[in-house]
Amino acid sequence: MKRMHSDASESGIAHHSQEILHKYARKGVAIDGTHNTTKYGFKLITLFVLEDRQTGRPVAYFFCPEETTDDLQAFFNNIKERYSWLVSTSVFKSNDASQMWTDWMRAKDNEMTSNARKLLWT
Repeated sequence: MKRMHSDASESGIAHHSQEILHKYARKGVAIDGTHNTTKYGFKLITLFVLEDRQTGRPVAYFFCPEETTDDLQAFFNNIKERYSWLVSTSVFKSNDASQMWTDWMRAKDNEMTSNARKLLWT
């Protein structure tokens, strides 16, 4: 795990995840967070890709006390630094927190994929 900007934040990316992220993320990524599921109050934010078997595969995770713009930027920038790029994708799926999309695009320096679609969890 790599220590993030805050003493209370942790992020992790499995070693094999770089290959999986590179191979599948162009089809689409999904990001979701758990909210207040433990007595400790941390949020778990997970980045998934859709693999060949149409199964969501987690490739990165982030524990943080709040789901703020600063926290999400730190998570996305960590992925970008680790892989030297943040994937271009045709579909970005998240919950209705608009900051996830906004912060994803900021981390990508607003580089848009021409076919990028934003989907919301229902």
